[in-house]
Amino acid sequence: MVRGTSILHGECICSGRGRAPGAVTFVPSARAQGPAHPAALLARQVVDHGDGLLPVGLGLGASGTDGRRAVLRDRFVVPDRWRDRVVGQHVILVEDAWLSGAKAQSATIALRDAGARWVTILCVGRWLRNDWPDHRALIARLRAPYDPQLCPVAGGPCG
Repeated sequence: MVRGTSILHGECICSGRGRAPGAVTFVPSARAQGPAHPAALLARQVVDHGDGLLPVGLGLGASGTDGRRAVLRDRFVVPDRWRDRVVGQHVILVEDAWLSGAKAQSATIALRDAGARWVTILCVGRWLRNDWPDHRALIARLRAPYDPQLCPVAGGPCG
């Protein structure tokens, strides 16, 4: 699904509704960091569709191993060696799964603190649990099966 999404919608994802990105990164994990992380492969697929997108590495900050589902300003950091690729840029942030959104939001804070002008989160998976009230409400609203032809950026056909 991820490869298909990047092939079908890579141009829209990389255009970011008129703000062409200059860099791409992924939400790191305390367990699998760097190129070993599954989202690193997804970020590389996005790079394949974005002319001149520079890869950026995020590191774990002081609260990087904190297991709470909370937005934490110091969960992630942009290491000094990557900062020049972030300043003033539109950065695509690839997340492999969305549970609460706290990690993606924490990563966005780190990117913005490092000087990113815009951050677009590209989430390729969402865990839904029927035993969580907010998830149950979302599941109840779903009327149609997943349609890979619908663009995640435009909400309809690309273009």
